Amino acid sequence: MLRRTLSAIIVVTLAIACAPDEELAETAAEEATATETEVQAIRGLFRAYVETVNTGDIEAWLAFFTEGVVYMPPNEPTII
Repeated sequence: MLRRTLSAIIVVTLAIACAPDEELAETAAEEATATETEVQAIRGLFRAYVETVNTGDIEAWLAFFTEGVVYMPPNEPTII
């Protein structure tokens, strides 16, 4: 009987300790919004990158890379 009681107390304690906090839920919602904004920014950069590749604008294409970049095109040798 003591074993069941202790087990029940442990389960209830863990359930209470693991219950979601409202403040934590609000923070997660704010982070999700920021993440969607970041996703949209990345998609915009990708569209701009594809446009520079398709137009053949080498200077605009090179602006996407940082100094010391190592470009590794698929099935091609590495470009340093």
